[in-house]
Amino acid sequence: MTATSAETAATPAAVIARLDRILGYALPVLLLILAADLLNGIVRGPQWMWNEVRLARSFGPAYGYSLYPGEHAIGPIIGTMHAPFGYLVYTSLAVLKDPVAALLAGCALSALLCFVPLLWIHMHGGQGARLIGGYGFLACSAMVLAGPGSNYSALNIHVDAAAVAAAVLAAGILATARAPAATGVLACSAALGVLSVASKQTMAPIPVALACFLLIAEGPRQCLRYLLLQLLSAALIGAAVLLAFRPPRDLLFNTYTLASRVPADPRRLWLGLTIERASLIAVLPALAVLLAGVLFGATNGARARVNANRWLVFLLAALFQVPFALLGWSSLGGDVNHLGVVTIFVVLTATTGLTMAPGTPMLVQRALLVGIIVASLALPRQLPGNLAGLSNNPCEIACRYEKRHPGRVYFLENPLAVLLADGRLTHFDFALHDRERAGFPVTAEQLAAGVPPHYQLVAYPPTYDLPPAGELRRLSQSMKQVSEPGLEGWYVFQRADDGTR
Repeated sequence: MTATSAETAATPAAVIARLDRILGYALPVLLLILAADLLNGIVRGPQWMWNEVRLARSFGPAYGYSLYPGEHAIGPIIGTMHAPFGYLVYTSLAVLKDPVAALLAGCALSALLCFVPLLWIHMHGGQGARLIGGYGFLACSAMVLAGPGSNYSALNIHVDAAAVAAAVLAAGILATARAPAATGVLACSAALGVLSVASKQTMAPIPVALACFLLIAEGPRQCLRYLLLQLLSAALIGAAVLLAFRPPRDLLFNTYTLASRVPADPRRLWLGLTIERASLIAVLPALAVLLAGVLFGATNGARARVNANRWLVFLLAALFQVPFALLGWSSLGGDVNHLGVVTIFVVLTATTGLTMAPGTPMLVQRALLVGIIVASLALPRQLPGNLAGLSNNPCEIACRYEKRHPGRVYFLENPLAVLLADGRLTHFDFALHDRERAGFPVTAEQLAAGVPPHYQLVAYPPTYDLPPAGELRRLSQSMKQVSEPGLEGWYVFQRADDGTR
């Protein structure tokens, strides 16, 4: 090799080209691992009781039940305390009558709602080769799957999926738009931001964060236009919700009165600040490099810098969401999915910044993306076991039993099984417990309206870990534990012949 050819081979452009060829060969393998990891999360879904309960809530309207039973309503209570749009997304799956198929479809729908917007943003907004957009998506997805809270939101049946999808798209539209953003672009973003709140009330900071981003990036006039479009979207969506779910007092009782009275445990706040730390460590180097580039870059003026780095909208969304996430996490019954929303926006900040930020050295960009993937992507070793257990999940077992013995057992934790077996919705015990904690215990008449009229047994699956509501505790005092064919391993109790049946 001549000196000239050796120098050419050692130039930065040649090194990057050679590295990109290697990355191009590795990308399909890494995407296959990611797909297997997603499949593992989806097939694990039917084993978790909460997926069944949440799907039963969404299926209820398709079977003629009210999504929001009022304070004094006589009917099944299953705990619908979120805004309606997230529930209605899953209602589209109510044509499925097999419990395993319904639960798998629900978890798959959640995955699509989460990961399709991530793919669109990385492939649409990146500067340079699509290969880097692919690696940005892979790094972002690996981090989402690695975080306990973000994994919860992405792969389980929950209103989070629709709320996060709408919020990410609303921010992504602004991140990928050229300033000044056109009115149509602003309208789409505004409507999606409002839809995120119409899926989950704790997403309320997102529209505010997006408006503040426009104020910084494009000035007061664009911000005012955006606020007007948000108000218009809120009026239209709000009117549709009030027309669809009447009377309004029942909607407000469930989504505001009950939700606001859930007790909180302030001691959980510090744990909430640290629980996602392990999953975010991998993006800290990328965030440090990116923020240094924004602060010390050649672009002058805050507005010009933000416009050159519009991916900062995700960081602003994360910062605005933190207080509401901690509030939701600290509520009794709150879980890590509240914190997962913040994680998703922080990870998006890092991965979209690496694919979109101008001036980032290409070698540094590629090294950081690969580092995130190596630190986060895991082999789905549990996939064979989860596949083998599909036909033996609690919902499937309860549904089979209910079809053979209609109304004989009251399945407190398996409302979807009974709904799919004979079209009847029953009380979910933790929803009754929530009402009790909020100061609205059900009456004897309300309790009787949500249980099988002539049931002889009460059954809890082997994984039972929730306290029954007071009425159910008092009822269980007159029961004795028995064994029941078809429910081996379950906690089964027989009602006493004391006139209460």
